[in-house]
Amino acid sequence: SLDFATGLFNFLFMVVMAKTGKAVGEKDWRLVGVRVRQALFLALVCGGAAGGVTMLLRSAVFGLMGLKSDVRDAAGVYWWLRCLMVPAVFLSKVVLGALTGCKHLMAVTCLNVGRAAIEVSTT
Repeated sequence: SLDFATGLFNFLFMVVMAKTGKAVGEKDWRLVGVRVRQALFLALVCGGAAGGVTMLLRSAVFGLMGLKSDVRDAAGVYWWLRCLMVPAVFLSKVVLGALTGCKHLMAVTCLNVGRAAIEVSTT
């Protein structure tokens, strides 16, 4: 459900990339900054809301899965940590979108590889 929550907000990446790319193409550097700041703010707000709603859904999801109490306790810690990370995931989408819009594709590639390595090493 966390992947679903973050997937719903995939527009953060696409819209930021398009708006930033348009401003870069027009060489309107002030607008680039405005667009990126707006997107960072929205990422925090939407990420906080999505993480909060996902936290509230924990009991319902665990109930549907029929988890026993010992598994529920162990999974609860993981669920809580993942919910706290949702704003960071949204921020990373915005940063990647902004960097792509600014044509910094090598930075985007390095960040994606680094994020994937961290994700693999921590699961």
